[in-house]
Amino acid sequence: MNYNEFNEYITEDLKIIGLRPDEDKKIKLYEFMNMVLEKNKVLNLTSITDVNDFIKKHIIDSLCVVPYINSTKSIIDIGTGAGFPGVPIKIIYPEMNVTLLDSVNKKMTFLRESVKELGLNKIECICGRAEDAGHDIGLRGKYDFSIARAVAKLPVLLEYCVPFLKTSGIFIAMKTGMVSEELESCKNALISLNISLFKNVLFYLPQSDISRSIILFQLTGDVPKKYPRKAGVPVKKPL
Repeated sequence: MNYNEFNEYITEDLKIIGLRPDEDKKIKLYEFMNMVLEKNKVLNLTSITDVNDFIKKHIIDSLCVVPYINSTKSIIDIGTGAGFPGVPIKIIYPEMNVTLLDSVNKKMTFLRESVKELGLNKIECICGRAEDAGHDIGLRGKYDFSIARAVAKLPVLLEYCVPFLKTSGIFIAMKTGMVSEELESCKNALISLNISLFKNVLFYLPQSDISRSIILFQLTGDVPKKYPRKAGVPVKKPL
């Protein structure tokens, strides 16, 4: 797909979600897509290789969260994988301070090279597990937003992601379909981590029948120092 075809395909979807980025930003989105797809030939970054699906399920899906984020703030993308949603968010909001966190070193090496090639500033790529990084004094309690996209069940995600937030910070969980059952399972995690459900939005990706949920939680107090627990424990024994 050449850039003109990409631009024609993506522009209407962007308008539907309330975004009208300038040409430079759309070019960067196009370039990043090609970087991921090219690297995917030798490194398992994504199972989505059809270009149209890639645009809809990675780029547009990532950018659906932008209306809920203040561009002047800081955000950490936990379990970023191939850079979604963190890199598209950074492209749309170049002034935002963005941290990408993932435990797979090869992916983080790719992302460091990619953001440099794209000329993105104020973006940091950190290799590590959320359970460990959540206790790093340079990361814990430092962000206005934390975000995770389809990484784990909500009670596990909350323990991973909430410790990175400043007081009154917002954790954004991006999930597939309805999440009513997962939300029911979060009651103990909400109490343990001093957070509250702020907003839950069910929607469809533009011009598709693909359902998504964006769930926002707000930190209402201090996160107890014992969280997150040691690597592997949140998954084996969810709050």
